[in-house]
Amino acid sequence: MKALSIIPVILFIYSCSNTVDCREVKYIDGVSYYKGKEYDGECESYFFNGNLKSKQFYTKGLDNKSWIFYYSNKNKKTEAFFKNGRRVGQWNFYAKNGSIWKINFYDSLGAPKGEWETYDTINGDLIELKKAKDIFN
Repeated sequence: MKALSIIPVILFIYSCSNTVDCREVKYIDGVSYYKGKEYDGECESYFFNGNLKSKQFYTKGLDNKSWIFYYSNKNKKTEAFFKNGRRVGQWNFYAKNGSIWKINFYDSLGAPKGEWETYDTINGDLIELKKAKDIFN
């Protein structure tokens, strides 16, 4: 009997969520729309097995806040940050085994900055360090 009483609570929580399916957010000319309006909020996408694939945030149709992508095994694939549609801060990329693979940096205007790091995903050793300015020249 207790199990049946939980179902309405779960349905209520789900129905009150601001999260939409990322497949319903349409990207057109640099702006993301949901139901014909610039999207404000978050969206999620899922793998066929039910595991979370991505969680993304938007403000006035622009990429914003943290974006996280996952492998189907639930390990993080990418952790990225946006501000008003621009890449900002530290972006982390992971191997399927969960270990860090790459770290990239962006300034407040979205330009690559600093030194970008690449790691051996088996033993965690830093294997490459490149200046962002050298990568894009």
